[in-house]
Amino acid sequence: MECNFLNNISDDWVQEKLNCTNAIGRERTKIIEERIRSKFETGPRYFTAVEFKDFLIWKGLARNVPDFLSRYENNKTVEEATCILFENNINQLNFENINDETLKEHILTKVDNLFSELQQRRIKYVGPGVASACIALCYPKFCGTVDYIVPGLLHNEYDHLHNMNPLFIEPETRLKLQEILIMPLYRSLSASEARNLAIRNYRAYIEELWNIKRRFGLNHSVREIEEAIWSFGICYIKKNTERLPLTFNTDPKPPRAGPFSKCCPN
Repeated sequence: MECNFLNNISDDWVQEKLNCTNAIGRERTKIIEERIRSKFETGPRYFTAVEFKDFLIWKGLARNVPDFLSRYENNKTVEEATCILFENNINQLNFENINDETLKEHILTKVDNLFSELQQRRIKYVGPGVASACIALCYPKFCGTVDYIVPGLLHNEYDHLHNMNPLFIEPETRLKLQEILIMPLYRSLSASEARNLAIRNYRAYIEELWNIKRRFGLNHSVREIEEAIWSFGICYIKKNTERLPLTFNTDPKPPRAGPFSKCCPN
């Protein structure tokens, strides 16, 4: 099996990687984004516990939904916590606004604060992954979500077996990434280390995604670009438990079952 547009990051590359992700997941994303759009336009500007459960499912936490609903469905905890997602004007801005340094700083600060504040509300299961997922789905033009695959792919030039990261094989792509990445490149990262790199440097991680969009001249949203990199990475990165080093598959091995299964064309 080989992926088309294997290493050259372009709009075609992004679209191919998006097309082969789980169809049910794509439909779920569309439903969530439509709901969010409606809330921004007509309200109410919060999420109920029943609505918020979709963020848990989106992050692969479906097994935790019954406990989550039993805790929060009959009170206003989630509604009160999620109001902060709608208390800014980021959704009214366009990606081109980051060319203005004042607006760029405004967006980065607001997003970084939301990332911290959502976690501080102490809702069970709302850690860095779910918090960043909420932000990414509310503000897809600007934001991504933290997991180990994308930072592991962007910042792990070689694995501990000296296999080169497949995203870096194409020289032009490698050079562009080296020019625009803010955080350092490593020669061996575990899943835990890669995830923590993005969590502890969330602001820089978001800015790196912006740099990728601009440097490669991409028209997709930042969330879509991150999802495409994730789609590529999940075929090539092998997680050997949380704390053992990640390794790179020499041939793509897309997951065939589960919520993150893929259907690659070739």
